[in-house]
Amino acid sequence: MNYLIKISVLLLALYMVSNTHAQCDFNKDQVQRLYDRAWEHVTLNQLDKTDILFDSIIAITKNCPSDSTRRYIISQKVLMYLNQMRFEDAAIIGDSLIPEMKKAGRDASLQGTIQHTALAHRNQFRIQKSIMMLEALIADRLNYPDTNLSTFIFPLSYLGASYIYTDTDKALDIFRRMLAVQFQDSSHVHYFRGLAYNNLSQVYNKQGQYELEESYLIKAIEEYKLHSLPLDELIAISYSNLGNCYLNKNQFDAGESAIKKAIRMNEGLHEKQQLLDLGTLGLSYLKLGLIQIEQQKDLDTVRKSLEKAVSYFEQQYDHEWSGIHYAYSVLGNYLSLNNETEEAEKFLLKGAYLSAWYSLEIHDNLSNHYIRNEDYKRALTAIDTALFFEKNGAFGGENSLGKISNANERLTYLQSKKAACLFHLYESSKNKKYLKLAYGLARESLKEYDKIKARINNYQDLIRVQEDYESLSNLFIKMSVDIYQEDHSEKVLTDSYQIIDHNRMGILQKLFIRGNGGQGNFSEHDRLRQAEMRIQLKDLQSQIQEAKRQKRFSKADSLKIQFANLDQVYQVRYRQLFGEVQNMSHTPDNLHDIKKGAYVVEFHVDTLAQELIRFLISKDGIQVHRKAYSADLINKTKQFNRMVKSPHTGNAIEYQKIAHELYQYLLDDLLPSDAQHITINAHLFLHFLPFDALVYETISQPSFKHLKYLIKKYDLSSNSRPFHSKTRKTNEGYIAFAPVEFETRNSLPFSLNELLKTGDLSTHSLATESRFKNKIKRQSKIVHLATHGILDDKNPLNSHLLFHPDEQNDGQLFSYEIFGLEMDVDLLILSSCNSGSGYIQSGEGILSLAKAFQFAGSKSLLFTLWEVDDQANSLLIKHFLSFLEMGLSKDVALKKAKMAYLQNAHDIKSHPYYWASSQISGELNPIYNSPKSSEEKHTWKYYLFGSILLIVILALFIKLR
Repeated sequence: MNYLIKISVLLLALYMVSNTHAQCDFNKDQVQRLYDRAWEHVTLNQLDKTDILFDSIIAITKNCPSDSTRRYIISQKVLMYLNQMRFEDAAIIGDSLIPEMKKAGRDASLQGTIQHTALAHRNQFRIQKSIMMLEALIADRLNYPDTNLSTFIFPLSYLGASYIYTDTDKALDIFRRMLAVQFQDSSHVHYFRGLAYNNLSQVYNKQGQYELEESYLIKAIEEYKLHSLPLDELIAISYSNLGNCYLNKNQFDAGESAIKKAIRMNEGLHEKQQLLDLGTLGLSYLKLGLIQIEQQKDLDTVRKSLEKAVSYFEQQYDHEWSGIHYAYSVLGNYLSLNNETEEAEKFLLKGAYLSAWYSLEIHDNLSNHYIRNEDYKRALTAIDTALFFEKNGAFGGENSLGKISNANERLTYLQSKKAACLFHLYESSKNKKYLKLAYGLARESLKEYDKIKARINNYQDLIRVQEDYESLSNLFIKMSVDIYQEDHSEKVLTDSYQIIDHNRMGILQKLFIRGNGGQGNFSEHDRLRQAEMRIQLKDLQSQIQEAKRQKRFSKADSLKIQFANLDQVYQVRYRQLFGEVQNMSHTPDNLHDIKKGAYVVEFHVDTLAQELIRFLISKDGIQVHRKAYSADLINKTKQFNRMVKSPHTGNAIEYQKIAHELYQYLLDDLLPSDAQHITINAHLFLHFLPFDALVYETISQPSFKHLKYLIKKYDLSSNSRPFHSKTRKTNEGYIAFAPVEFETRNSLPFSLNELLKTGDLSTHSLATESRFKNKIKRQSKIVHLATHGILDDKNPLNSHLLFHPDEQNDGQLFSYEIFGLEMDVDLLILSSCNSGSGYIQSGEGILSLAKAFQFAGSKSLLFTLWEVDDQANSLLIKHFLSFLEMGLSKDVALKKAKMAYLQNAHDIKSHPYYWASSQISGELNPIYNSPKSSEEKHTWKYYLFGSILLIVILALFIKLR
């Protein structure tokens, strides 16, 4: 910006002398000398002295309003004030001068004054006024046929820069127009082209499209280098912007290199006493400091860069310019992070004293400092100040909080931080007022975060928002538990559990739901129709509840039918749109629907407070239990997992000891005596714990075969719905794939033994990836995959199952492909290694092949937690399928399968490694509508024989009478 101002001064420098008229009586020589001295101060960047000399010229010519000299000098004051960042003064002078200049006639000085006054308004965030002035100027220029199109470059540049704040698409259109007109009879073709490229890069920066920003900045630098006159300062500015672009892309080394180029060029200009804005040099050092912070450079290195930035800003500008305050804030925040408390507060308060463009980030940094020092009342004041700026929109589009560009997200972020401060005040004071305020604010913020996530299609942005959401939800859970312990309100527990439940659907699923990994290739009609149907469904739900309340049960039943029909259409048509996934939620709409003896145990690990919060959900309601945990629990969990996965190390005595200790800590004091069906929803380090292999009671002289495992006492499942539900009428279809031999892995000969003998079987070379993708398109009861599972911890989306390759597919079915499948399967059996294991990512939960299949449309899944033994796993699956055919529910079938395996297994193969890896999740209702055991198959014959015998007896009785 300052370079443009100085270029304007240079282009108009001779204007006064050439247009001075002897219409008034003043000493023209004296005026010329004053102007020459003023110009010397301009070249030395001594703008205060220039301002004084301009005032002297205005005083001499004040009695000659018709003389162009006075008007020109006043217009130059507008430029000087812009250079000094005195935007309000520049706007006032420009607004008063423009009408006078228009009366005197149209000239280049008028155009420059309008441009710079509009710029002053823009920098005061009077964006619409700036746009109006520039559009009027451009329209006026078009009325003159002799107008050189190249004169449109500056007003177009300013106009586009104003639209960046309100309409980036329009800004792009304007800057592209610049590229189209700049070649008209212009000797500055490379300068104008570079300017257009630079402006385009700013738009893409605003849109977060950093690849395009980088591309156009490089183009701008190339054009500036080709110009006939040196444009070193513009090149340096572009390198500085390029460094900032690399900072946003997390390419810190490239960013440091670009910034250092900018600094070397600017310092060279400074030494030569050329036209150099020291603020530009300060800005480069500020960006360098930000990059060094990301690179985790030592304190002295970062501090040196930031202090240089502050020094150059202070030399160039007065202390009212927001850039200085932002530099103070960044330096103060970094000192605060490094426990330089007193000095940090000094700079942070200087930054917050009078801030404009960066007001949100400055006060956010100040609040962070107070939070680190547990001064929550002062932190609240800083947050409220930031909220004031945001809610009043006082500083428009320049407000930012790191990479948060969305206004609603900024507001939600600040409100959630305020909720956290209020909660900390409650913890220190035990004042319930703070707790209730915090709870209400957190609940509203969580709702807003849900709306924000629904609009984001970018993975990195979703990661950021989901992490903020999880941080707040963890706090909300603590608030809920505290409120419950105060007034025993079950509603707050329900709210808290629903937050946990809602969080199970990770951000990768949200992206894939929107189509093609988040590309969002749905038509506007689809989006509108989907929204309409959601509203209709919610309205029907409200009507059903109202009918029940009025005891109009027949109407409620009629409305339920309407709801079911509409919901079925909705699920089929829009299941993969905007986060609507079946069976991802496990919260009961009505607790009375939970089966008798069924319980859900929800674990929530609060790592900050080192507290384990456990929810127990049953027909009777929701209870909460909390207890502290230490590193000892984490170590025991890791030790137990190692023992379970290592059948040839350790002994039954050692195993029983640790398995029983974990049971006592996690479940013993929680489960009621009537518990039969237990659903376990784990969290963090408990995710990979096979609960059915824990020991509920110790025995003397233990052996692995006879230990009292949890599976012997309860029907266990994970992430399931232990509620009454009717078996769906689906095809009797059974689809199985067993490739058996593999090019890169050991063969699985026993996998054939576990398959049902009837159904659609694809084995050996027929078990191709293409065949699988075609088969699963139809509705099926069971899809059975007996193959190898390859786990990729570093990139979970690259975890995959192995099939035989063919012409269409390579035989590797990756997790990211599974997310995109559309299935309708009652039960998917993943008889493969590590199908339920994966990487636990913040904001996502556990990423596994099982989770991908659940998303793709599997109502329930059987999966494994580690590498399984082929023979033992095949026996277990065979038992499981047999019990399913008897009409048992899935959790009961798995329990009986494990019991049958243990009963028949040799002592050596009774170790939990061989049977505990398999887990069931999802819907638990039976696969088959009626039992298929031999005894139950002939029950109808007994009834028929009994009926015939009864008829015969009655006939004989009547005859004898």
